[in-house]
Amino acid sequence: MLIRLMLEYLVAVALLKYVHLLPKDEEAFEHYSAFSAQRFDEANKIGKINLAATGKDLMEDEKQADVTVDLYAAVDMEREAVSERSTEVESNQSLGLLRGFLSVDDWYHAQILFDRLSPLDPVAHIQICDGLFSLIEKTISFAYAVVCRTIIQGSGSLIGSSSDATESVATSSSQSSFVDLPRELFQMLTSSGPYMYRDPILLQKVCRVLRGYYLSALPESGDVVRLDSRPRLKEVKLRIEEALGTCILPSLQLIPANPAVGQEIWELMSLLPYEVRYRLYGEWEKDDEHIPMVLAARQIAKLDTRRILKRLAKENLKQLGRMVAKLAHANPMTVLRTIVHQIEAYKDMITPVVDAFKYLTQLEYDVLEYVVIERLAQSGREKLKDNGLNLSDWLQSLASFWGHLYEDIKWDTSGSHVQ
Repeated sequence: MLIRLMLEYLVAVALLKYVHLLPKDEEAFEHYSAFSAQRFDEANKIGKINLAATGKDLMEDEKQADVTVDLYAAVDMEREAVSERSTEVESNQSLGLLRGFLSVDDWYHAQILFDRLSPLDPVAHIQICDGLFSLIEKTISFAYAVVCRTIIQGSGSLIGSSSDATESVATSSSQSSFVDLPRELFQMLTSSGPYMYRDPILLQKVCRVLRGYYLSALPESGDVVRLDSRPRLKEVKLRIEEALGTCILPSLQLIPANPAVGQEIWELMSLLPYEVRYRLYGEWEKDDEHIPMVLAARQIAKLDTRRILKRLAKENLKQLGRMVAKLAHANPMTVLRTIVHQIEAYKDMITPVVDAFKYLTQLEYDVLEYVVIERLAQSGREKLKDNGLNLSDWLQSLASFWGHLYEDIKWDTSGSHVQ
């Protein structure tokens, strides 16, 4: 107790003397800006054709692509970048002060520094990230215990399909499974950003707690429409949408081939109407504009998907189909969009792709619906041929693909726009 009080006193004194800490924020921001620009350049070069490469080099690349797909490539690039900045935590006194606040669970002052130092991406540092995750774990511990107790008691209100969610709320309420979460938790999740990928177990716990948080806000009668205007339910929805958009979905892109995480995310997202989910998917695509590691992950996923599609056939369908699914587990938006683009151009790919899609999860099917609807609604493309009678080739291919997929693969469309 005495040590804790001493630490609190020291960090309070340091906060008063913040203006004297070195290096100055402007200098640190300028240095990191140059470092970040270099990482963006490296990410943008992924998948680019090397015009100076010889025929032998290109053949070697093709040969290597036949062998395997490195699911950890983006994570390895991020680890190298973090390693380059490892000395920054020791030399930057502002980051050291932030670590001090997190070590004594002082989120109020830690958030001030997170906001002030956001141009430095402080959570990228392992020490700061671990401190933040520890604080998140403590914050949700009680709520997670309530969720687990409810599941053990067999209420089933916090698990199962989304179609049963509102029907089971009365049971949940009767068993005192009320889940409440402080506003500070959502601030912590926003500060975590995509770095929650470093702790998949914590990410799944957060998803379960948020699901319980949403269900406990519903009325006992299950009449969601009637209570949609209530302030608490509106606040809960907005907080969950923020957590999904700023932390949970971006983190998924750096977790290699883990369908269990995707399923936990879907259990949460399935509670939301399709309009909200599709809006979150659209915002998800813009994350790579300011996060280098997310851009690198998407570029690598796009490149690997194209390599696999070149070789996808009946003879290797089982092996390569599973590889496509592994890529889609982490980057469903990028992988599925790339595949849909290829199908529009090459109709012969429909049959092998549909067979490969049997390995996808419910979250990926939902993303696929969004991608197809977006392609249909995209302006600037003629839907009819020049004669004005026949459908364009891309539209015929897309319609044929969706018909084959819907006929051959059955998935839960209870919360879907396409039924």
